[in-house]
Amino acid sequence: MRRVNLDIDGKKYDLVVDNRESLWETMNFQLGLQNSNLGCDRAQCGACAVLVDGKAVNGCTVLSARMGRGQKITTVASLPKGPGLAGLHPVQRAFWLDGGFQCGICTRGFIMSTVALLAANPKPTTAQIQEGLAGNICRCGEYAKIYTAVNTAAAEMRGEKVTHLASAIVVNATGSELSSSRRRTASSASAAASATSPSSGTQPNSTRPRCGRSCPTLVSRSGRRGEKWLTSKRYESSRIPPTRPACPTPIGAILRTVPSGTR
Repeated sequence: MRRVNLDIDGKKYDLVVDNRESLWETMNFQLGLQNSNLGCDRAQCGACAVLVDGKAVNGCTVLSARMGRGQKITTVASLPKGPGLAGLHPVQRAFWLDGGFQCGICTRGFIMSTVALLAANPKPTTAQIQEGLAGNICRCGEYAKIYTAVNTAAAEMRGEKVTHLASAIVVNATGSELSSSRRRTASSASAAASATSPSSGTQPNSTRPRCGRSCPTLVSRSGRRGEKWLTSKRYESSRIPPTRPACPTPIGAILRTVPSGTR
């Protein structure tokens, strides 16, 4: 056993760890930080990737006992700088709107490896992207869209104007789209209702999806009305009734955009 002081996302954690305990085990089992996924648990898939002093490492094999020497550990939870889609890191936003994900198991690892890659190489070629993400595996085979997302994120981080493959649209509780004016009206009405109604910790029933989860914002991944928010080829032919809300909770959990109190 060893006492270590871990610096995770800028916060210090003083705790005792087993010498054989991995960083992923410490973050999940001791600290309750669900900031990385566990895939193979053999350092082969990269799903658990986090950054240690800016370099991507596999959290399932890095020992926590060796991480208490002042290293700065960065996870996907520290990337957003504000609420909503606008507050996401450019890499997160690109993966979301350019379809660089499918089941989501590998997404956090790909995002962290991409952040490390673009920090070292702001304008990578396709071959350099492939090399930089060689330690990450997507079993769903979304590599083409992942590379597109990386290129788009790189362009945005360089200050260039970018256009994503899909547009984020706000939908109401029945799944229908809202225009910009109606969106502002609905936002004002929601703010007024929350200001005058007793605080219950949840959203009004009119904005709560049928699943019972209280999501802060309903955002559709598809640019076309009535389709599922996952717009990969596997789901292109899948339709949902207009009365069913397009709940973004799965991808919100993946990208850590939904506060823990609302899940």
